[in-house]
Amino acid sequence: MGNKTKPIEGYKLIICKKVDEYLKKTGISNKEFGALFGVGESNVRSWRTCHTSLDINQVAILMKLWNVTFEELVDIKK
Repeated sequence: MGNKTKPIEGYKLIICKKVDEYLKKTGISNKEFGALFGVGESNVRSWRTCHTSLDINQVAILMKLWNVTFEELVDIKK
């Protein structure tokens, strides 16, 4: 049997897409952005293409960096 991974969905997909949009908008390189999280360029590329997602600790760093709540990050309306 092949090694199949589950596709990214839900809030993880929203976050990955926002990371990609942010990097396109700001021009920050994958390397620079990855350094903020202690990961390499390949990890960031994987997030941007929604092949993998940030872990909970990385999401916390992202929320602090962008100064947003989790609800704001994933577009939850109250």
